[in-house]
Amino acid sequence: MSKITIAVPEITIGIDLGNKKHDLCVLNSMGEVVEQIQIDNHIEALHEYFEQYKNRSSIRIALEVGACSMWVSSILKEMGFKVIVANARKLRMIWGDTNKCDEKDAEKIARVARMDPKLLHGIEHRSLSAQKMLSVIRVREHFIGARTRCINCVRGILKSFGVTDLPSCASNRFGERMLAHIPDDLISTLGELLEESKDLTNRIEGLDDRIYMLSEESCPEAIKLQELPGVGPVTALTYVLTIDDPKRFQKSRDIGAFLGLTPKRDQSGEIDKQLSITKQGDRYLRALLVGSAQFILSDRSPASDLKNYGRRIASSGGRIAKKKAVVAIARKLAILMHHLWVSGGDYIPLHKQALRKAS
Repeated sequence: MSKITIAVPEITIGIDLGNKKHDLCVLNSMGEVVEQIQIDNHIEALHEYFEQYKNRSSIRIALEVGACSMWVSSILKEMGFKVIVANARKLRMIWGDTNKCDEKDAEKIARVARMDPKLLHGIEHRSLSAQKMLSVIRVREHFIGARTRCINCVRGILKSFGVTDLPSCASNRFGERMLAHIPDDLISTLGELLEESKDLTNRIEGLDDRIYMLSEESCPEAIKLQELPGVGPVTALTYVLTIDDPKRFQKSRDIGAFLGLTPKRDQSGEIDKQLSITKQGDRYLRALLVGSAQFILSDRSPASDLKNYGRRIASSGGRIAKKKAVVAIARKLAILMHHLWVSGGDYIPLHKQALRKAS
């Protein structure tokens, strides 16, 4: 019987990233701790420390995904090192430890990386250019949240004074329309919130223009994806920038798990529980896709295979069935977007019906 050998690197370095300092643990090929050290959280310190390892033939570096992991891993890769960015959700032995500290975390990351890198479930960061463009969408999301808080604050204060007959209106018109419904003695106070709401609306509309320009100039794929029902400029561009490289998925179906739209699994023996979706991956993109799915399932959307698919699931009745239908459509929509992006094909709303007619 042949033995299975696992290549052990000459040096394995685990890094626990911090806001001010990073903890490093260095292991040799025998798994012995050679060094444990802290370095400052800036580019110069990173270059200065890792310069000593540039001429080594077998170096493996592992670090947890986090706020600093993108630029740290990019610099280390530029220096020629093999870097693994570990999926923090998969390292329960670290975040679930009752005696947790940065020094021990760095050592655990190093030991797992030395033993079997696959256990780290390494992730790929998006490109720096995609991250920069995505920051426009993140800022827009922040402004929308701030405007919503302004609107809720105004409505809440007015309700406490008995003003409950406020008209409904779109968020971008709230600052203009509500002024006439505010009592004179509250205008000096609530007027500030209305002005803030109008200012935020102007900022959001300015970012909407930038998003459209980015789609036209840098991401033509996003323009094409807007052919799908319920997919607007923000959803399409967020999808393209979050995925970044569509070829890293062997199958379009893999995109559902990447975005946390597939069910969790807890199977043991004959027991296989029905659980909710994992909700892993990008939260904002998942929310956008769910919003698109809600539109597709509504009466306002045109007939399509996605709509028919969702209505079959929702036909069992009840709120739970409708929620399942929305999530299922969101997953199918994400898969379809990836397929159209990779294949370059045209969107056919009733593709199944067209195939039946052709046959």
